[in-house]
Amino acid sequence: MSTTIIVVLVVIFVVIVGVYVFSMLMRRRTESQIIALEERKEELFDLPIQEEFDKVKAMHLVGASQKVYREWHQKWVDLSQNSFAELENSIFEAEQLNDSFRWGKAKDSALEAESLIQMMEVDADSIRKGLSELMEQERYNSTKIQDALDMYDKLRNHIADNAEHYGSTIGMIEESLGNIETEFNQFVELNSKGDPVEAAEILEIAEEHTIALNNITDRIPEIIKLVDDEYEKQLTELEENYKDFTEKNYKFPETFNLELSIKNVRSRLKETKENLERFELDRAESLLTEIKSQIDGLYEILSKEYNGRRQFEKNAPILKDYIEHTRENNRALLLEIDHALQSYLLPDNEKASVRAFGLRLDDLEIEATDIIKLKDMPVQEQPYSMNNRRVNAVISALQEIEQNQVQINNKIAGLSSAEKSARDTAQEFDTRVRMIKRFVEKRNLPGLPTAYLDLFFTVSNQIEKLFKEMDKIRINMDQIKHMIDLSKEQLDRLMNETDKLIDNASLAEQLMQYANRFKSSNATVAEAMQRSLTLFERERDYTASFNTISAAIETVDPGATDRIVNVYENTKSAPEYRI
Repeated sequence: MSTTIIVVLVVIFVVIVGVYVFSMLMRRRTESQIIALEERKEELFDLPIQEEFDKVKAMHLVGASQKVYREWHQKWVDLSQNSFAELENSIFEAEQLNDSFRWGKAKDSALEAESLIQMMEVDADSIRKGLSELMEQERYNSTKIQDALDMYDKLRNHIADNAEHYGSTIGMIEESLGNIETEFNQFVELNSKGDPVEAAEILEIAEEHTIALNNITDRIPEIIKLVDDEYEKQLTELEENYKDFTEKNYKFPETFNLELSIKNVRSRLKETKENLERFELDRAESLLTEIKSQIDGLYEILSKEYNGRRQFEKNAPILKDYIEHTRENNRALLLEIDHALQSYLLPDNEKASVRAFGLRLDDLEIEATDIIKLKDMPVQEQPYSMNNRRVNAVISALQEIEQNQVQINNKIAGLSSAEKSARDTAQEFDTRVRMIKRFVEKRNLPGLPTAYLDLFFTVSNQIEKLFKEMDKIRINMDQIKHMIDLSKEQLDRLMNETDKLIDNASLAEQLMQYANRFKSSNATVAEAMQRSLTLFERERDYTASFNTISAAIETVDPGATDRIVNVYENTKSAPEYRI
């Protein structure tokens, strides 16, 4: 036998063995799937679904609950009779195909059976949950009804014990209690007949109505108290007060009609009761808010007239004395002004203002006389609130006059001390100028810059003018104050310029002395020294002299200028005009 034939036979054998092994593996795999499906089927068969149906059936359901029960039962019938049979067929077909080595179709049948059993498991689970809910609904109703009845009984007992607090609404409340009781009876009937689902709906409604009635009865007593007690008492009190005020010669505004206003309020109270009896509590409370505002407004009018009379009778008699007191102050103030005018000018014409106060006092005295006549009238023609406004207007005018008198008096009284202070300040300015002059002269400078001299003489002339102004027979303190402010501003500038002048001159001299060490070796420094000296001695420009020599020194000894300046600043003494 040739080698080629042997190789072919070996290959054929290997292929046959491979096909056999593959076939066995596929068969075993599909067989494992089928066994798993059988186990899941048995588990599904063993579920106690029928026993659970029997338990629910024993509850003798009716109505909506029975309808739900029938829907779940029909679903179970379809599942147990049709789906189980279809599953059996699919599993059997998969076994037959697998045994006949038709693995592809066997696998498809197994997948079909698995899809079917998954759907059946979901349906079985939903059926059991539905049955559980029916049983749980019945248990829930049994528990909840007791809580609901307890709440109802508590509400009913509370209403019975406090019936007097509900006024005319008690009939409507008892009718609502009867309706709720009827709903509880419907629940008991439905639940006992085996319809827990519909019974639960009725129980929910009864509980909601109980809670709503409880909230309503909580709000009613306060409304009843306001309508039948508090507001009615207030209206009676208003009527009595109004009658008493009328007897005591009170006059009210023409627009005020208490009888009509109270009639309107009582009409609103009646409307509030009607809303209350219909349990329209929000509307009733809204009306009460409006009624409270109306009653408060009536009280406010009566209170305004009562307080107006008290204030009028208290303040009207003192108007004449108050006016005379203010007039006396005015006369005294005129004397003070005349005395002050002998020594001072008053640019604000205070004397004319005080005379105007006198004329205003004449007018106020006429008004006060008319007001006092009103007090003695047997029958008032106007409300006391209006008369009191006239009194308050006179008092306010007098207070304003007094305030202005005090301001003018304080100004006049302060003229003497202001003059003394101004003279002291002017003397201080003059002293400082003299100190500046001596300080600069001691420096023995070759001369002073023209700008500095102009500033010095300007300050001196300004202070001299200040003294002349204060030496006048009648002085103007406002003008003097202005001149003092101007003199101080110019003096401050002079002191600053003096500091700058002396500092630059001193530093220029020190820098030129320091530059001598570089003069022979550095032509630039030597030339700068000559220029700086010229600026110092001939042109008297000490700032330029300092800048010129400083720039030259920095070229040969950087930082030298700062060192010399720092030493100078730290060792120099404050000039006497700064002390």
